[in-house]
Amino acid sequence: MNELIDAKHVRFSHASAGELKRILKLNISEFEDIRALDIDHWYHEHEGFCSGCAEGQMKEHARFQSSKPLQSNSPGGVTFGDMMFLEGIKNIKKPLMIHVDVCTLVSFEGQD
Repeated sequence: MNELIDAKHVRFSHASAGELKRILKLNISEFEDIRALDIDHWYHEHEGFCSGCAEGQMKEHARFQSSKPLQSNSPGGVTFGDMMFLEGIKNIKKPLMIHVDVCTLVSFEGQD
């Protein structure tokens, strides 16, 4: 049953549990096998978390020029990172953190 509700949740633009229950009251044929109790159970099992919903809530903040010089002569002295989501098989999104060592980055940039 959870797979069916997952599919409806995605199909209806990541509808919340409350929205799914309101849609259920419209007696749409797609929802004939689903009860409000099933939606409550689905929500409880997911603990209100959906990676697509979380990703949609993310905001990109303004980018500021760093006041710190990103220079290092020794590996591991200065590093920086970023996070993104990669979509894999069956549209499953997984977080990916990129962590770069500035000393290594400068070495690569200097090679032409």
